[in-house]
Amino acid sequence: MDSLIGKNTGRYKIHSQLGKGGMAVVYEALDTTLDRRVAIKFIQPGKEQLNTFLARFKRESKLLAKLSHPNIVKIFETGEFEGSPYLVMDYIQGGTLKDMMKGKPLSWQKSVQITMQVARALEAAHKEGILHRDIKPSNILMANDRDPMLSDFGIAKLLEDSGETTTSLTDTGAGIGTPDYMAPEQGVGKADERSDIYALGVVLYQLITGRLPYQADTPLAVMLKKSTEPLPRPSTYVKGLPGQLESVLIKALARNPAERFKSMSEFGRALEVLIGGSDTLKTFVEPVTSDTTFDQYGTKTVTDGKKLISIFPFAVGIGVLILCVGILGLAFAAGRIFTTPTPQGENPTDSAPPPQVQEDAPEASPVPVQSSDEEPASTIPERNFPIQIAYVIGTSEENASIYVADSNGGSRDLLTSSDCDSSVPHWSPDGTSIVFQSDCGGTYDIWQMSASGNSPFMLIGSQGYDDREAHYALSGERIVYVRHELGVSYNTNGDIRIYSNGSDRSTGLSGRGPVFSPDGSKLAYMHLDGGTWQIFVYDFDSGENSQITFGGDDCRWPAWSPDGQEIAYNSATGQGTNPTGIWTVSADGGEPQLVIEGSYGRPSWSESNLILFNGSDGLWVIRPNGGGLEQLTSDYGWAGSWSR
Repeated sequence: MDSLIGKNTGRYKIHSQLGKGGMAVVYEALDTTLDRRVAIKFIQPGKEQLNTFLARFKRESKLLAKLSHPNIVKIFETGEFEGSPYLVMDYIQGGTLKDMMKGKPLSWQKSVQITMQVARALEAAHKEGILHRDIKPSNILMANDRDPMLSDFGIAKLLEDSGETTTSLTDTGAGIGTPDYMAPEQGVGKADERSDIYALGVVLYQLITGRLPYQADTPLAVMLKKSTEPLPRPSTYVKGLPGQLESVLIKALARNPAERFKSMSEFGRALEVLIGGSDTLKTFVEPVTSDTTFDQYGTKTVTDGKKLISIFPFAVGIGVLILCVGILGLAFAAGRIFTTPTPQGENPTDSAPPPQVQEDAPEASPVPVQSSDEEPASTIPERNFPIQIAYVIGTSEENASIYVADSNGGSRDLLTSSDCDSSVPHWSPDGTSIVFQSDCGGTYDIWQMSASGNSPFMLIGSQGYDDREAHYALSGERIVYVRHELGVSYNTNGDIRIYSNGSDRSTGLSGRGPVFSPDGSKLAYMHLDGGTWQIFVYDFDSGENSQITFGGDDCRWPAWSPDGQEIAYNSATGQGTNPTGIWTVSADGGEPQLVIEGSYGRPSWSESNLILFNGSDGLWVIRPNGGGLEQLTSDYGWAGSWSR
């Protein structure tokens, strides 16, 4: 394909080339409709494969559209131009993880933090049946110095064929991937989730030590070393490395897939435990001691050299090695498996991320329904990250913007563009991203961005509707939000919907301001009833929908207490028996208690038992008993949300 610089592909005007690999070229372009920068990856299969490739590309691009995660680069659109299929994706300007490393090691803490986020992204992909197969630093883009964005699912292979008899896009022979990062079994054309675990383990090893575990002059020699030589201990290169971290690396890089972590979820949890400093890591791996070594199967060996288990896996490994050498030799001679490596053992930067989910507004259920495969109660994840506040400054008339500050209201940073009206932020449970509502072109949609404001993308949106007021379940698996038809007053009941795993459904409830209880079993929301807004609680288990506030006052914006026993809200009118202010009431109903009187709104209840709310001039905090009142900001901020 000739250079496309200066050409137009539909509404995209191509400006410059970002990178080129063996099968793709990536360009920077301008989306002339939305006035935003994007990256376009043009895939270039061989001419003899083009027709078959295009058919598979069209089918599998729909499967990639299932992927939605804050650490996966978002695909906006797919298409075909002059016979070449392409992917339009979010433009990440922070460079790649390879660029960030510059051939030098990072601290083990930062290395684990970055790897942990990539593991979460891969876990989400694996849940959708999608295998990456080519994990390496040049396929991990960096939104900033701490937030990785996994890209290049262009050679992804389905873990399961979903009953189809046709082959996958990547069934073009053995050994797809980059030899320095490939698992040994990929050399003979086999791969599953554990192959991605191995590749990510190599990335972590390289981040910590500044070098690859196996180095050789040719790709074939690298694969042979993986099959014959023991893993060089990371502590050989990095003194003072925690023994548990070394154990995690040894398990992830076991030659035998059966000896690795069973799933990317398990690998990710082991990394989380390392960062949290908990001793529960022993449930995943045994600590390394000075008297213990491991072979490539992760098999423990004592100091006298006698293995503690049968040598049968080793014999199997030798058989696999012989087959590996034969197949790799033939394929390598034919020049069909590996592209020419750069000095660091990687192809030039590619950028081929996964997809955006665009809803088509399915019909609302007439009554609240819990899907049979969805458990309402959720396990609360560990949340060991700094407490921050996301909030809004400005109004829709002047395009409101979202800011983030520390828990004292200081160190304020702007996250969103002034080109859109963005408001009502809510944190993801792991503190890495924020969902919010934004109007960038006539309708409100639900967007998501990293906690630093990078890589915003539309998460939920449908033509003819406004989508607002998104709120995460604490498990991170569901988002509740409100949908209004265009032209209908926003100050009325809307359709309360739940989004999960790339699709959404109506709950059958109508109202605004929906929020999950901490355990995910209930939903609090406000409903316009008889001229006033009142707070209701819906129980997913029993199907019971209970009104818990009454009277002539508007009761708005419910917020759950950390233990799920109470709900804070603001009384907005003072036309009934209760004055305006912030109130609390039992989640089962009862006599409300006044926390503070005044024109205050939109409470948010933190895990540390502080209620954040907005006044006429900024954000304030107070304890539920009315003590500890303190003003955090004087910038007219509103709609504040605690990160935890």
